[in-house]
Amino acid sequence: MAGLSAHYETHLLIRQPSAHPVHGRIPSPAAAGVHFVHVCSENGVADLLKALSPDVVIGEGSGRAGEEAAALGRFRPLVIESVRNAARTRWERIDAGFRQGLCELLAFCGQRLADVAAADRPHWWADESRVAVIANGVPLAEPEPRDRFGRRRAARRELGLTAEVPVVGYVGRLVAYKGLEQVADAFFQHAPQSALLLVAGAGPEAEALAWGRGAKRRVRVLGYLDDPNLAYDAADVILAPSQTAEGFFRVPFEAAGRAVPCVTTPVGDVPVVFQDGTSAAVATEAAGLGNALSHLLTHPRTAARLGRCARTATEVAGLDERVMQQRWLWLVDALLGRPWHGAPSVSVVLPCGRPMRDQLGNTLESLRRQTYPLREVIVVHDGSPSDARALSVWLSETFPDTRLVRQNRLQNCRSATRNEGMEAAGGDLIVFLDAECLLARDALERVAAGLAVYDDALVVPQRQRIEPPRELGACLLEPAMKRWLSLVPEIRGSAKDTRRLCAAAIGPRPWAAFSGPLLALRREAARTLGGWDEGYRGWGVEDTDFTYRALRAGLRPLVGPVAFHQEHPVEKDQRGSLARNKRRFVRRHGVEP
Repeated sequence: MAGLSAHYETHLLIRQPSAHPVHGRIPSPAAAGVHFVHVCSENGVADLLKALSPDVVIGEGSGRAGEEAAALGRFRPLVIESVRNAARTRWERIDAGFRQGLCELLAFCGQRLADVAAADRPHWWADESRVAVIANGVPLAEPEPRDRFGRRRAARRELGLTAEVPVVGYVGRLVAYKGLEQVADAFFQHAPQSALLLVAGAGPEAEALAWGRGAKRRVRVLGYLDDPNLAYDAADVILAPSQTAEGFFRVPFEAAGRAVPCVTTPVGDVPVVFQDGTSAAVATEAAGLGNALSHLLTHPRTAARLGRCARTATEVAGLDERVMQQRWLWLVDALLGRPWHGAPSVSVVLPCGRPMRDQLGNTLESLRRQTYPLREVIVVHDGSPSDARALSVWLSETFPDTRLVRQNRLQNCRSATRNEGMEAAGGDLIVFLDAECLLARDALERVAAGLAVYDDALVVPQRQRIEPPRELGACLLEPAMKRWLSLVPEIRGSAKDTRRLCAAAIGPRPWAAFSGPLLALRREAARTLGGWDEGYRGWGVEDTDFTYRALRAGLRPLVGPVAFHQEHPVEKDQRGSLARNKRRFVRRHGVEP
């Protein structure tokens, strides 16, 4: 990566915990020409960015660099990027296409910035279309969970281990803050005497871990592995008791990708995706870690179930690194001003009855600000007695790019309205969005990336209730929106976030959770399902019915972005229509919605 520094007057590589410039020294805040900063540290990011005010920030880890830079407000870096490419942290191991995309991005930014005079730089800082934060990902394309024991046998043959020996795995740097003391305590005090601790990684604590406690025969240190999956596949259980504030703790997710159960601590995104006892064993104290390890080693069926559920939760959370790489390449295409490679066209369908114009206007404005190039936004009027002509005039004056379609077959029927929009849509993907929901700038980009990788996906939202804003602020990132908007406490049991949806996917009634104000899928898949059931009238359950049929047809659920639902008065007969629709659902499917 150092060869790219020729594109920059000042090129810095910031590593943790202190800063080490690739060449030269860190300039003072008064020094001009800090163009590119690569942030690997999670510490002091805000102070660093305030001091340097760079034009380009590319960060690794939790995305904190991006969030801190956007939150400062007084400058807008040209690119804010979180490179969370889980199993490929070394430059030479990154996929060739992904590496080429990064090179093109850096070369482009360097060339453009070299041509911009100092007086013009604030213009570039203010270009919000060039701000992005891309989440972490793990390799999930292979293998399938059912291949777990075949891979286990193959890995152990390669390592010269017998099939019978219990194996506890540790993958990561051998440093104290990764919880090496907790690894040793849990293993030596709770694992059977016949068990082996398999350590994949390198670092200053290697010797102490391998030969301490007089247990040379019970510990095997593999050192750094080009392919850490060898250690994951050979292990019965992975121990990952990190003791630091991880940005994205890769190990539990990499283990989940291989359907291997993990005993871990609630750091990073672990508590966001995994549920203790359902998809991982999560504990904070050494005794809890040891007891969980002992239980999983002595109950192989429980361990196997935990591994399968962890894999499902990781898939549902949308953490496949192919999705993240797709977004990276789209970012490069956008910066180079060329068509987005492999980007499916998107039609957004908004059912609209008696429109609350301010809320609908906020929703349409949030769609106008999307980073993803939309094919069309279709507002479908449901034929209610409200003044459709006034709506048409208002849309043509305020949002001329929006298309208005009227549905006159059935009044007060959201399903018929959505079907009308589905028939009018021409995009590869259809996003059914409630007319009162706001989306963060990159929301539909995240939806499209998931559906570009998974043809058989149904993207469902997280949800947050908000008071209707008086005007839509310049919200760049989802965390910024949550800080800016007036949040409303969720009704008990109605909140939908990643953790709840991942847990629901493993439960007996996933359709009860996988519904809501945003549903997205391939247009062909929606039509194959037969669209929306028009037997549901009034409010409620029609989205649960659609989700139920989609999941029964084999579509995989993916957790999408947050849909910020603007609160509004409810319909007078909402409770009555909900009860009628629930009875219809039970008659049709024989289960509760």
